[in-house]
Amino acid sequence: DDSEVVVKTYPKRAAVREVLNEGRWMFDLKTSKGVYPSHFIQLGAYEGASVECGYEPTTSQAVVRVGADGDYEVRVSDAKLHHFLGIRSAWQTMEDLR
Repeated sequence: DDSEVVVKTYPKRAAVREVLNEGRWMFDLKTSKGVYPSHFIQLGAYEGASVECGYEPTTSQAVVRVGADGDYEVRVSDAKLHHFLGIRSAWQTMEDLR
């Protein structure tokens, strides 16, 4: 069964709820002011490294951003290892050209 969870809280508004897929999840806890695309890329790298180390693949990954005030949000990621490897390849090319 899928489960409905609170994915974003607000000080003076109702919380946002979404249905998250059942399965094995990887969560990355962040304390930044927002959730950024680089966080998703990082999750793709974590998933790839985890599988390479012999762990079972997860079915879903998400960033959980928590604020100092206790508010939080959950953002599901679609990033895969190949997204991280593409960014790393571009970074290495720039380094090589220095």
